[in-house]
Amino acid sequence: MAGAPHKLIDVQIQGGDQARANLAAWWAKAPKETQAAFVGEMEDTMKESQVECPWDDMNNHDDGTPHMRETARTDTYIQGDEIIVAGSYSTPYAVYVHEILGNHHEYPTKAKFLEDPATRRAKVLIQNIGTKLASLFRGA
Repeated sequence: MAGAPHKLIDVQIQGGDQARANLAAWWAKAPKETQAAFVGEMEDTMKESQVECPWDDMNNHDDGTPHMRETARTDTYIQGDEIIVAGSYSTPYAVYVHEILGNHHEYPTKAKFLEDPATRRAKVLIQNIGTKLASLFRGA
């Protein structure tokens, strides 16, 4: 009687407990490390945007009020399983300066001083995050 041959495979995996422990340790660090990687990218975006952010040359702000460029900030928090990272300028007129394309700005400053750097950097964002997180997979 012809039948399908039976194969018996005996596989023994050693180090499973250690692999599970390594994975648990990595998973515990993943949200914090992922958040740090995204914060680093946003900080780099904000630094780039500050070069294009208008500077009020006509007003020395002797009263201590910061120039818009000096109000750049990065905020971050974890909400559930989401990591939220935001970059902004915390001055009331930042949106006005950013959005009105017809305003005069001395080069290299301009309108869209935050949006343009963010758009440029978006092309390599995931690659940069992946590179930063790769060390977690290597056990760093």
